[in-house]
Amino acid sequence: MDVRTVGIVVGLLVAAYLVGKFFWWRKGGEKREYYSLDFDFSVFKRKKVFTQNESKFFEQLEKLVGRRYHVLSMVRLADVLRIDNDKGNLKYADRGAYYAAFNRVSKMHLDFVVITRPGHYVACIIELDDSSHDGYPLKDRFKDEVLRTLDLPMVRIKAKPDGNYTPEYIREHLQGLL
Repeated sequence: MDVRTVGIVVGLLVAAYLVGKFFWWRKGGEKREYYSLDFDFSVFKRKKVFTQNESKFFEQLEKLVGRRYHVLSMVRLADVLRIDNDKGNLKYADRGAYYAAFNRVSKMHLDFVVITRPGHYVACIIELDDSSHDGYPLKDRFKDEVLRTLDLPMVRIKAKPDGNYTPEYIREHLQGLL
């Protein structure tokens, strides 16, 4: 290498370093952690994951299917599906539509997903229609339609106000699904 080439390479390296330092300075001079706890609201631990009614239902559902299946709760709808365009892939131009669809389904949860013990395939989905479903008929219809399109068996069980569920009561609703 001649002196002129070395000078150009060193000059480019110094320029790249200075540009990098400039952008580092503009960002506040430090790397920010994406999951930083520096936000303007408080975070609190929930006392319980389930409502009392959901807890009673879950216990009885576990008793009913516990040996042959696992029961998952509060599973995102996005976790049981994959979003693609009609061609089975996403081109750069489709990303806006993809994220719109993904954001819609990632905010919705399924109450209970029963999966097979060997293989962990979805056996059925259970929506316990309690007071948390009141006032959201469009959301429930959307979930129903998505699951029907995916050919995933789903049942809606009206919550009992007293939470008095028995394995027989649940078995009656799951007839033919498990």
